Amino acid sequence: MNLAQELGERLPSSVVQALRTVGVIAESLGMTAFVVGGFVRDLLLGAPTLDVDIVVEGDGTKLAQALAKQWNGTVTVHERFLTATLHWAMGRWDVATARKERYPQPAALPEVEPATITEDLWRRDFSLNAMAICLSPDRFGELVDPTGGYADLRKGIIRILHEGSFVDDPTRLFRAVRYEQRFGFRMDAKTLRLLRQARDESWLTKLSRDRIKHELWRTLQERDPTKPFQRLWQLGILPVVASELHLTKARLRWMKRIDEWLQWHQGHFPDERVQREWALLLALLPTADAVTAFCLRYQLGETERQSGLALLRALRTRLPKRPSGWVRKFNPLPLEAALALAARRSSVAEKSWQRYFLEWRRTRPDITGEALRAQGIEGRAIAVGLQAALGAKLDDNADAAEQLRVALRAARRFLRRGGLR
Repeated sequence: MNLAQELGERLPSSVVQALRTVGVIAESLGMTAFVVGGFVRDLLLGAPTLDVDIVVEGDGTKLAQALAKQWNGTVTVHERFLTATLHWAMGRWDVATARKERYPQPAALPEVEPATITEDLWRRDFSLNAMAICLSPDRFGELVDPTGGYADLRKGIIRILHEGSFVDDPTRLFRAVRYEQRFGFRMDAKTLRLLRQARDESWLTKLSRDRIKHELWRTLQERDPTKPFQRLWQLGILPVVASELHLTKARLRWMKRIDEWLQWHQGHFPDERVQREWALLLALLPTADAVTAFCLRYQLGETERQSGLALLRALRTRLPKRPSGWVRKFNPLPLEAALALAARRSSVAEKSWQRYFLEWRRTRPDITGEALRAQGIEGRAIAVGLQAALGAKLDDNADAAEQLRVALRAARRFLRRGGLR
């Protein structure tokens, strides 16, 4: 089977030409190059990606360096894994020596040695990721599929390649679920049996916290993370690695609405950084103890912990009637918690919450602390006065002069009461 036509029809011509160049340069070095893995899978599914992984029967580092010279790029070498990363105008491409793996112990990182492309493909996790396209000039576009991945793609099946695959690398349990839910596929009976066996034999507990967190975060980055999270829960994986998380239909709906609010916010403020993964997880952490325990387990910062605790407190409050009340109650919330709160209280179409994020949360008074200092106001009274000025602007559309009068009254009242608020 040859996919040269599909490459030409589904990819930018510049990418196809670059792949041809890889094949030519590899051949000039006495090597055979292939593009492999998810690139091939997604091309066959009709949703091509530009995330390019090259495998070469030969020396991957040598090929990467030759390509960097050709394209004025740079190379980072990872000697332990026989791989290199090429950074150039089209982004980051991974270039690896075809290799086979040996796991010195379950859940450990593998030891590798050079191999053929067939051996390289057989070491992979699932058949749908074990396909390659040859880039040699005389074989360009030829599909290499020793494990039957194309047939599994057509059937919609996730199939593990080895009996001990989940034991060697338990992170594959997460990947099996992600692929199943992302593509609407199903695991075959053997894969499902081996997954449950690895779960029951506690191989997940052999993974480091960092590796589990990485897999959880990758799952949260899926287009609809509620589906793989529900499946991880059903398969008994999530309770093993994150017992603090609580999944119900209501909480999954909340998580989905958080995702909608995150997309809405990204559309309006594309340059504003939001921790999407943490915002989504907030829907699944029902108590203060759960928030604290999860943050400790995965070594999240105090910022995340306080964000989760602040959300739990905010959930117990009523919505204010005036814009100044919204600002006073919700502006102290980190953005992730504020978006999660909005998702709990409303749909993304709700106008009051939209106005809060678009206008009220970003509004500042038209006067500064210097104006209050000029009137003899000092210390915490300045903050009290500025808050009052902001309230006057939000609620009554007060101009700067009126804001100053309101601020001075509030600051002086605060001072007369001993500044104890």
